[in-house]
Amino acid sequence: MPRREGCVEKREGCVQKIEKIEKIERGVPVQVVVDFEADPATVAVEEPSDCGRFHVAVRGRADAGALDEALRTNDAGVVDGDGEAMVRVDAVRHLVAGSVDEAWEAAFAAMLDYARSKGWLSEDGASIRAHVEWG
Repeated sequence: MPRREGCVEKREGCVQKIEKIEKIERGVPVQVVVDFEADPATVAVEEPSDCGRFHVAVRGRADAGALDEALRTNDAGVVDGDGEAMVRVDAVRHLVAGSVDEAWEAAFAAMLDYARSKGWLSEDGASIRAHVEWG
């Protein structure tokens, strides 16, 4: 574990502080979580802090058809013909409302600009393409 200025690794509190700093530096990806372990399936945004690694995470057993149905039922998006999710931008904002600050909105807007430059936004800019992680 690398040393941080002002910390001695042998002190327990300092080690915990170092681990916390390293976790913040790495960031945690924004995840649109579709939970098939719930009945009916739910859609939520977890860890909205790192807009640089946006994706959809599927919990429980499901296939692309079930994912598409869950996204549509929850007004969160659809699954496209390539098996990627097209997540509605307004749904993401709605799902994180009250749990993020203005700095998040600026980071999310920057992510959308980047996605637009890569062709990952729908033509009308209302949805963003997201990789789906099955698990």
